[in-house]
Amino acid sequence: MKTGNAVTRGRRLVVMVGTKKALAISVNNNRPNLRYTRLRQRLANHLV
Repeated sequence: MKTGNAVTRGRRLVVMVGTKKALAISVNNNRPNLRYTRLRQRLANHLV
C-alpha cells in the first residue's frame, strides 16, 4: 500500500515507524503499482 493511501485510511490515528529517509522515499515514490499476475491470460484459458 502506498504511503498516501495508508495515511488517508487512518481515521483517527496514523503511526509512522521508520527513518525520515525511508518516509521521504515512500512519499516521493509516484510510480504506479504494477502487478504482473497474468490474470487476464489465465482467465481467458478457462473460458468456454
